[in-house]
Amino acid sequence: MAKKVFTNAQIKLGGLDISDHCSQVAIDEDQDRLEATAFGDGYKQFVLGFKSWEASAEVFQNFATIDKHIQAIRHSTVPSAALSVLPEKGVSKSDANPEYSGTVQITKYQPINIAVGQVPKFTLNMVGTGALDTATS
Repeated sequence: MAKKVFTNAQIKLGGLDISDHCSQVAIDEDQDRLEATAFGDGYKQFVLGFKSWEASAEVFQNFATIDKHIQAIRHSTVPSAALSVLPEKGVSKSDANPEYSGTVQITKYQPINIAVGQVPKFTLNMVGTGALDTATS
């Protein structure tokens, strides 16, 4: 298996490329596990239910662009935005570089996280509203 060091992911939130303000991005998919054990079953039985997904990004604060953009999303009439993530920016979508995209709502934003001698940074938490799409072409 080929190993690769990723250094240039592409992260777009609400149409704005925030990649150059991020140091990490993650997308987590989940599916409900529902117990369906009946009388007489010797072991617990489960069925899978609804799927869900969340995303997070480690973001360096920039009040003129990042804060302004996030505040606009959070305070809009419909507080959601399109999110798209490519593992490698500038490389065409493919099986080796799939684009993950969907609509998110920002669930946690910490506009102020400042320590003496440190670069202001925060974790942006988002929850998917609807399907997480994957495109390879």
